Amino acid sequence: MAASDYWDSQDLKAVAAGGLVSEDVMSRIFDISDYPLPFTDLVGSDSHDNAYCEWTQDSLNAVDVTNAVVSGADAGSKTDSNGKRVGNHSQTSVKYVYVTTRAQNSNVIGRGVSGELAYGLMQRQKELKRDIEAMALENNASVEDDNNTTAGESGGFDNWIETNIDNSEAGAATGGFNTSTKIVDAHTNATTAVAGTEARLSALIETAYENNANPTVLMSTPACIKRLAVRLFSSSRVATPTANIRGDGGGVGQTSQGYITTMVTDFGFTLELHPNRLQQDYNSNTAASLFGIDPQMVALSYMHRPIAERLSKLGLSERWQISADWCVKVYEEKAHMVYRDIDEDAAWTA
Repeated sequence: MAASDYWDSQDLKAVAAGGLVSEDVMSRIFDISDYPLPFTDLVGSDSHDNAYCEWTQDSLNAVDVTNAVVSGADAGSKTDSNGKRVGNHSQTSVKYVYVTTRAQNSNVIGRGVSGELAYGLMQRQKELKRDIEAMALENNASVEDDNNTTAGESGGFDNWIETNIDNSEAGAATGGFNTSTKIVDAHTNATTAVAGTEARLSALIETAYENNANPTVLMSTPACIKRLAVRLFSSSRVATPTANIRGDGGGVGQTSQGYITTMVTDFGFTLELHPNRLQQDYNSNTAASLFGIDPQMVALSYMHRPIAERLSKLGLSERWQISADWCVKVYEEKAHMVYRDIDEDAAWTA
């Protein structure tokens, strides 16, 4: 009998409207969307119980170099520091998953035995956490929820910093917590972005140190961090490794080191460089803020963390909602610093 007389897979594929053979498709979905949350993972976690949450910021009084009294002197006036009462509005962020009964019971590529609903809930929760990461760093003023048409919004980390800042370009203005309105005001970005410079970053670090800040992380967009690292690596002030940096000797396992990950300051503390692909740029996507963060002095606070809740069923479908109620708490804004309006596409200079 000739080979053509047998019922072969080619014959099965030739059956009208797609054939009878499942295509050779690997039952996985390859998702290149990265999940790391640099800011969320770095800072602390807190909780709050009201739509407007408050705390106090405090610091020591300035040094008194005339602090001397005569023997037997009466007690003078008090020297307490009252600090400042601040707060932020909570923000509710949501994602939805709608799946029909048929879709849930279908054998779908990459979903496994848990089905379309479980996969959708997993993906949307990741998206929600990524949204919160990006919004927490935004130039966003806080907004009070009126339970009608205006949604509550958390003031972004960028707006809290008003002491240790570099935003001296034309058109820039500082935001910060407004004690009169109890709103975190948005800052005004400069008209144009300019290339970052070592000198301005160094001056900002010095200002932060003099204000008792001890940031440990420099965080910005990938483009900004890359160009800063290139400048630090090529700067004449940076020592270039000339030996086997792994210390194995004899040329074994040598590593080509072409990137700076840690910056040692003039004041005894180090700053780790953290690129954040979720941090947004601005001014037509060319400007970025470079944050100096003390992780102990900022937190993401939650009325409730991301939770999935089943909504009312409509016929042959399932409806779920994933939500989180959150805000940014900056325990002390003087503990951080920010270099704004950096042209992330331009090379850093001296």
